[in-house]
Amino acid sequence: MASYRTVLSEGQDEIIEKMSRFIGIALPVESEEQAEERIAACRKQYWDSSHVVYAYRIGQPAHTERSTDDGEPSHTAGVPILSYLKKEGLTKILVMVIRYFGGTLLGTGGLVRAYTLAARKGCEAAGILSVGAYLKMSLSLDYTRLGKIQYELAQKDYSVIGTEYTDKIRMEVLIRAEERDSFIRHITEVSDGTVIPEETEAVNAAYLDGKWHFFP
Repeated sequence: MASYRTVLSEGQDEIIEKMSRFIGIALPVESEEQAEERIAACRKQYWDSSHVVYAYRIGQPAHTERSTDDGEPSHTAGVPILSYLKKEGLTKILVMVIRYFGGTLLGTGGLVRAYTLAARKGCEAAGILSVGAYLKMSLSLDYTRLGKIQYELAQKDYSVIGTEYTDKIRMEVLIRAEERDSFIRHITEVSDGTVIPEETEAVNAAYLDGKWHFFP
């Protein structure tokens, strides 16, 4: 799996531009059906708004892309949001911007800037992250080897995501998929062959705010 960028969860933020209120909402989606259901729910929730503009990109590496201006002048709302998503390399994502008209026309340039900014703030609130292919590796070692193995893992910046202490120590380490062979070779060598890493699971993962997150 090639790495891709998306958002962690649903997030929301807003801006005020010449008395118009723009609410940016971003969330991860896996299908057009899921996106369309969320758009329909948003239209129902914000029934009194002037416009409910959206854009979404789904798929990796091929993309399904949709956008709408929802009554705003052509290419001033949905298209700028979609352009922002493409520029940032974001996929598996739906962004909606709800506008409450404040009585002052913004002009073409003003609308493009406002919708783009609201989309960006919504995405940032949702938590932008890069998802990559990783492997969970299991290490079984004697207590006498713990200090050495911990040092080697720290030196290579590998992430220990679990440790179990029984008669032996069992560690679960997360590594990039492409590092599999070099990781096994390195740990085997530095432990004099007493610790041989075993692959337990292939996962899609991303690191954000000091925590690992896993994806389908």
